[in-house]
Amino acid sequence: MRVLVSRCLFLLVLAVSLAVSILGQVSQTSPQTAQEFFDRANALFDKGDYDAAIADFTSAIKLRPVAFGAYNGRGNAYYRKGSNAEALADYNEAIRLNPDFVLALYNRSLIHLNQDRFDEALADCKAATKLQYSHADAHVVCGMAHHSKKEYDAAVAEYEIALKYDWKNANAFANLGDLYGEKNDHRSAIANYTKAIAIDPNLTLAYIRRGWEHHNLGQYYAAVADYTTALKQRPDDSEVLYYRALVYIDLKRNKDAISDLKRSIAIKPDYTEAKSELEKLTKKAGKTP
Repeated sequence: MRVLVSRCLFLLVLAVSLAVSILGQVSQTSPQTAQEFFDRANALFDKGDYDAAIADFTSAIKLRPVAFGAYNGRGNAYYRKGSNAEALADYNEAIRLNPDFVLALYNRSLIHLNQDRFDEALADCKAATKLQYSHADAHVVCGMAHHSKKEYDAAVAEYEIALKYDWKNANAFANLGDLYGEKNDHRSAIANYTKAIAIDPNLTLAYIRRGWEHHNLGQYYAAVADYTTALKQRPDDSEVLYYRALVYIDLKRNKDAISDLKRSIAIKPDYTEAKSELEKLTKKAGKTP
């Protein structure tokens, strides 16, 4: 049986700082107090100006060194820039200043999860849910960490708690889909991906995974439809082109398969699996690539 080239869990978003500026507008006046720097930093963060946000959060911290919310906010900005070490240091300081700071515990759990420190992620997300049991995304992180450790029953329990408090949590449904897919329960996987997509039609990975599960069940046209939707959202995804080519092969639509494989290889020239399938098809057709 063919397997997914990559299967990563559906990731969550950060919990933002304690407050945001009114209307999300960046103040045109020069901040003077820690609160003013903090408010402007949040507005800059919302606009995606992470360097400027970091500068203002830093100014807030200099004026008020115990401003744990500013450390969390600066950590978020570092995280968005891909500076995980700096983000982790700021979350650590925010939690040192306020051990019951749920936002920072949740955000730090994401850092640990993304860096495959699953036990540390579990410690933080469980601390967050102990303080705020209704924090659905923290339960999802716990589920993802258990899931990554192959602790499937514990993962399902956490995802279900998340959905109890937030029944529109697309990530919880999508990760449940992944879990059932790994257990070869393809119909349950499809059902959960479908729920995720109904909540968030732009969740590209859910279309990709659902397409894979349809393919596993021999539902070829449904698989093609899902991969085609995914490619509308992500036109240069070499893996999705490869997956759709595999379905076309099973449908005996070799010309379409060859077209997708060539596009996939053009995007990712070292794509071994795509090259192998293309070689088989072109030999069968009596052609050379």
